[in-house]
Amino acid sequence: MSSTPLFSTYRQGENRVTSSMLAVFERIGLSLVEEILAKASGEATLETVTFTNQPKANKGSVPDTRISADFTYLFEVMTVRGTVDAQQLESHLENLEEGPGRHLFVLTPDPERPAAVEVVRDRRVVWFNFAALDDAIWCSRSWAAAKGFVDRCRTPAGPWPRSTPRAVTTPCPGPRSATCAPARATPTRAR
Repeated sequence: MSSTPLFSTYRQGENRVTSSMLAVFERIGLSLVEEILAKASGEATLETVTFTNQPKANKGSVPDTRISADFTYLFEVMTVRGTVDAQQLESHLENLEEGPGRHLFVLTPDPERPAAVEVVRDRRVVWFNFAALDDAIWCSRSWAAAKGFVDRCRTPAGPWPRSTPRAVTTPCPGPRSATCAPARATPTRAR
């Protein structure tokens, strides 16, 4: 059962966007969230749950199967261009363990990677913009699962934020007029 209200009561725009994104992620299922975040961030995969048939155990027993998860995703969402703060990202990273499946996703409307992300230079920091997130939703293999929700929220002017410039369209495996607009900037991981 989803615990985040779909319609946020926050007053600050940034908090409303973050809360609404979390509410949608809760409702569309972990595998689709995993796929969308992997596409938006440019990661090959973001494996959140593993399924293992007859895993080897330390004590000599072999269970029939194991379903396990061990990941932590933190998000910093900015709704105004050029407002990412390196010190704030560093503080978030102090709360994030090292290791696989540990990411601080920085989501902004910036067309290029913010300088603060480059300053931090931590491989756990992954930046992408709203255009990349929009493209990931539309170009995901599971686009149909999200389509019902997304169609009702799109406007003739395009996805939020409306001021985000769109790039030339390229072929996409889905019926969004058989094209998907690529993000204006390439999602990046800090080096």
